[in-house]
Amino acid sequence: RGGRTYRVVVGALTGGESFRYGLLFNDVTLQIRFEKTQEMARRYLEDILNNVQLGVVVLNREMRITNMNRTEEAFLGRLGIWVNWIEAIGTPISELVPQDPKSLWKEITGRVLGLGESYEDPHRIYTTSEGNMILSIEVTPLKDQHGEVIGAIKVSEDVTDRVRLEEELQE
Repeated sequence: RGGRTYRVVVGALTGGESFRYGLLFNDVTLQIRFEKTQEMARRYLEDILNNVQLGVVVLNREMRITNMNRTEEAFLGRLGIWVNWIEAIGTPISELVPQDPKSLWKEITGRVLGLGESYEDPHRIYTTSEGNMILSIEVTPLKDQHGEVIGAIKVSEDVTDRVRLEEELQE
């Protein structure tokens, strides 16, 4: 009515032999607008995440995957790990790539979640069927609006070609 949306609750009232009903009208227009805006923003951010040329993994406080983009899926595929983001959700990051020692992720977890510091590895070398793949990796704390660490974000960039070119230039 009038561009407004109402949630209507109907309840039977007891009172003798006749039936009476009570109606409650709750204006939910602003709530619905907020939910639609929030959903549009979420989709927009997911589109951005999936179109950037960096591998991105979002981790919760237990260092379990809550989201991952297509570029990260491609990096994992080159390592022979065929998992999409839906299958990866809930997986501990330490178990995703067998080439990464669990002690490394224990160190990263302590630094990022415990101390609130970033972890960087500019030349992490992975063995693939096509040769070595070199990723520049950064894991940074993910903080809420109060500054509390609620997880981490892992960003990976394939620097294989750049490193090879630098090596050739040095020779």
